[in-house]
Amino acid sequence: MLKTYKMHEICLLEKGKQIDTTLLNDSNTYQYINGGINASGYYDKYNTDENTVIVSEGGASCGYVNYVTEKFWCGCHCYKLINPKVTPKYLYYALKGNQNSIMELRTGAAMPNIKKSSFNDMNIKLDDDKNVQATIISSLDSIQTLIDSKNSQLKQLDELVKSRFIEMFDTIDMSEERKDWVELEKISKIYSGTTPSTKDEENWNGDIPWITPAEMNKDTFYITDTVRKITEKGRKSKSLEMMPTNTVLLSTRAPIGKVGITGVPMTCNQGFKNFGCGDKLNPIYLYILLKENTEYLNSLGSGTTFLEISKSKIAKTKIPVPPIELQNTFAEFVKQVDKSKFIVQKQIEDLQELLDSKMDEYFG
Repeated sequence: MLKTYKMHEICLLEKGKQIDTTLLNDSNTYQYINGGINASGYYDKYNTDENTVIVSEGGASCGYVNYVTEKFWCGCHCYKLINPKVTPKYLYYALKGNQNSIMELRTGAAMPNIKKSSFNDMNIKLDDDKNVQATIISSLDSIQTLIDSKNSQLKQLDELVKSRFIEMFDTIDMSEERKDWVELEKISKIYSGTTPSTKDEENWNGDIPWITPAEMNKDTFYITDTVRKITEKGRKSKSLEMMPTNTVLLSTRAPIGKVGITGVPMTCNQGFKNFGCGDKLNPIYLYILLKENTEYLNSLGSGTTFLEISKSKIAKTKIPVPPIELQNTFAEFVKQVDKSKFIVQKQIEDLQELLDSKMDEYFG
């Protein structure tokens, strides 16, 4: 039977410790986890045992709950849940089932964080019966395993596209900058953007799509709508050019490397440098090339507050430009793979909905 507890009645909350991140090395043994979904690198020591629940206490991933099955180093932006009075994996699912409650604990706009005292006082419903806990873990694990399998399929499809690119065009690494490569400004029209004054209400809530990097993720492909829209008055106030359909979007600040393609004409903020492809450049070909070169693109950035690629820098960046017929053939292949990805993604969404429903049933 479910009983309501305060978090401090269930476990101890301990903050992780910062390290010198220059010591991180992929040859080291232990993951260094500092709040995000994935490890930020590998360290030669660990400060946390396996099968531990952690919660991100600050930053972009603030409130994210993770369950780590191996020994690892827990960074200073994580809370470790120590000595839980229930099975750790059961506690992990219980917290995932209370994700909204955790997110409500966040304070701060620019850099959200969760205070230790707030988390300790949060209410959570749990069942003390170990047999019930085991049954629930088994039920939820079976769904999560299917989700993980589908996510692996998505990764395999992405790798298939990358492999086909290299097979057809020899390389996908933009850092090579071969002699016969062409500067982007010579084969595309480069668009940038800005933000109309938010003090003038007549600039906003119009019908012109206006996109920001925050609306995109690593899986963004064609974009047909935006969160915010501007008016014609707003567009003219900043002389914003309308980017045509099939313009390739590239975020060039905070962060660098998000890529997409416009599915409708739109404008953008100052976080982009975008490419209107001419008759020698297929937008899907360019999209994949940029998507697979995030690290290189970040190396082009400069700045003290945050890295940014200037328009002049991206304009002079060289890329391979194979015959357009080959690019078009590759683009058709990508479209077919994307159809498969869409089916798998829908399956993941359905499974995630089932998982959320089950967690609500068990912990609501």
